[in-house]
Amino acid sequence: MATRGYFFSRATAEATSTATAFTNTATLSFTPSDNQSYALFWSCMGQHDDVTTDLLVDFLHNTNSATIGSINVEPRDSTSYFSFGGLGIATFATATGAHTFNIRLGNETATTASRVKDHGITALMLSTGDQFRESVSAVTTTSTAAYQTVATFSFTPSATGDYLVLAYADWAAGATAGLVSSNIRLQGGGTATFYGVATNSDNDNTTFRSWETGVRVAMTTTQWDFSIDAFGATTSLTKTRNHRFVALRFDGFELVDYAEDLSTITVTTTSSATAVSLSATTSAREYLVLGHTLAEAGTNVIDSVGEFLEDGVVVLSSNEEPPASNQQRTIFTNYTKSFTAGTHTFRWSVYGESAANFYRMDESVIALFDLEGTAAAAGTIIPQIMESYRRRRLY
Repeated sequence: MATRGYFFSRATAEATSTATAFTNTATLSFTPSDNQSYALFWSCMGQHDDVTTDLLVDFLHNTNSATIGSINVEPRDSTSYFSFGGLGIATFATATGAHTFNIRLGNETATTASRVKDHGITALMLSTGDQFRESVSAVTTTSTAAYQTVATFSFTPSATGDYLVLAYADWAAGATAGLVSSNIRLQGGGTATFYGVATNSDNDNTTFRSWETGVRVAMTTTQWDFSIDAFGATTSLTKTRNHRFVALRFDGFELVDYAEDLSTITVTTTSSATAVSLSATTSAREYLVLGHTLAEAGTNVIDSVGEFLEDGVVVLSSNEEPPASNQQRTIFTNYTKSFTAGTHTFRWSVYGESAANFYRMDESVIALFDLEGTAAAAGTIIPQIMESYRRRRLY
């Protein structure tokens, strides 16, 4: 099988805007192969100077004028840097020409400034062994006591193998300071396992955040059922939209390095503490790096800090003072890079603004995909899958 097609754009510099109209801050343009589907990964960090108006970020398929993800956040702390990003899917017909995708920045009002940095956009051609589904329509839950399914994804693998299953949605509370919770549920073999369980409230009931999760699943040739579930507390209901799933089959790549720790790490330190790490031996090739975690603070007046590091250098740092204590936010990174041959290390870490409080990191995942190697046939066991695990969370 030939190397699969991919395209990427990466911009670490910070962009600033005081305009209400959207400004392009990162761009990816490419000509897709005919009759092919692509997974679109996008991520950035955002900050807003005002705690009474919204920072606006979206990811746009400019050629088709289609919004893939749309986020607006009214921060509690004007020094916070939020993690935005997630998952898109695009299917192209024959001879469609070049297509352009943009991360864009805007403001609710023109009286304050917003900033974004650490942009990453990757378009990865999906192979015959991969699976995907999207349901973009908005859904409002009706239950205040139990999770409701807002999007589903089912498929039967043609052969036993490992998949990285990713899910994405925009999500919001239905009332001011209302509790909102969303999770991806992985089911198979008669068991129910839940990942990406996040609880959050915001200052503004029109706020939409990005929610994303990903985890490795070892699948057999039976039907596997996945869902995004959500519910709100008694003071609000939950709104979700732009639901998407992608399952990347590991043996569609020559090499996959993967590490996860789905347990919770709790610290009271102001210096970096590792939640999960990955040591990978790479060739001189281009690799896709995907990372996901959840972070929270024990109080709503102090920042928790979640960082992703490559070879000891901080790639992104997300610090946020949450609207309420013990609420989780998702942090997501994606970037494609040409690595030198040798050993490279990646890790998620957590710490806080003050040692007087506790900080948590949960469900931390790192995946490294060789994009230039030759893929195996479906069902082939790849000995080069390097992995590190700790216990899986069951809910």
